[in-house]
Amino acid sequence: FLLIGIINFLFIYNYNKISVIYNLFDHPNEERKKQSFPVPLLGGIYFLLNFIFYFFYELNFGSWDFFYTLGFINNINIFVFIITILLIFFLGFIDDKINLKPISKLVLFVFLLYIFFISNEKVNINELNILVLEKKIDLYQLSLPFSILCAIILINALNMMDGIDGISVIFFSSIFICFAFFNFQQSFSLIVLIALFGFSILNFKGKAYLGDSGVYLLSFITAIFLIIFYEEKNLYVENVLLMIFLPNIDFFR
Repeated sequence: FLLIGIINFLFIYNYNKISVIYNLFDHPNEERKKQSFPVPLLGGIYFLLNFIFYFFYELNFGSWDFFYTLGFINNINIFVFIITILLIFFLGFIDDKINLKPISKLVLFVFLLYIFFISNEKVNINELNILVLEKKIDLYQLSLPFSILCAIILINALNMMDGIDGISVIFFSSIFICFAFFNFQQSFSLIVLIALFGFSILNFKGKAYLGDSGVYLLSFITAIFLIIFYEEKNLYVENVLLMIFLPNIDFFR
């Protein structure tokens, strides 16, 4: 935690220099982007560094509990997970650079999520535990496509919600506070909360944005965690829907 704190402090303190090197900016235009100057899109690289550092520490000095509790019980599962995170980051980076067409992003996301979900059956929604109906609905062969659909909707909903300084940081913070409070991936959740707090210093002042790369990274992690949280804690569908109520309502609107 101390090392993560130091790394984040150095990143935030030197964000101007990093912005120049990283060379990824959100430029103002009259249609949607009202800021008066280009704003660096540092969220992707900032959170990627946090994640990679945590994974490296866990693999080399930790007990691998982070991976085991997610159902990643062998090197292939871990490799696919980390590679998927890197590819999603690069997809977001390219989208920030050249504004990919929605259909292109959708196809790429479906492909990446399909490879990820099919590589580990534990990270799938196997049944719907619905409180209002007082019954469980087994998804059988629909488990894989339904899991992909849920992840796609959440990622797009969170990306669409990210338009006001601080709103995404507040939402992601609330989700990871829930994870930490219910003792689910507590160490990693605290790492994410530290990183979110650090980034909020820049984001609330309009000095840096998450960008698509940052939103995609955090959304993917959130989607995977929510699925495993739902399955592991034997929650109701309504519990999860309440946790993601705001972005989903905004998305469907």
